[in-house]
Amino acid sequence: MSIFFKVSIRKKELIEYLESQNNDDDWTNIDVKRSRTGKFYGEVNTYKPREDNSIDQNREPQPISKHLQDFEQKQKKDEWEKSKEDKSFDEPPF
Repeated sequence: MSIFFKVSIRKKELIEYLESQNNDDDWTNIDVKRSRTGKFYGEVNTYKPREDNSIDQNREPQPISKHLQDFEQKQKKDEWEKSKEDKSFDEPPF
C-alpha cells in the first residue's frame, strides 16, 4: 500500500471556516490539484448545476461557417427543384 499524500487539518480553523460559509449545503467539496511546481493543494469546489437544466438558454448563437451555409442553401435549392418536379402534371388537374 502506498500513501500518495497526507492531509493535516486544524480542526478549530476548519470548523470556523465551515461555519463562515453562508449556504445550506451539508457538503463541502474539495478538489486536490497539483501546482506547476509539483506540489499538491486543495481548492474548494463551488460548482452548482443550473436549476432550470437548460444548457442553451444563455448561450450565444454561434456563426455558421460559409461551407455549412452553402451546403444548406444547396439542399434547399434541391428540395425546391424536386417539389417543382413533383407538382408537374402530365394531364391537367381538373
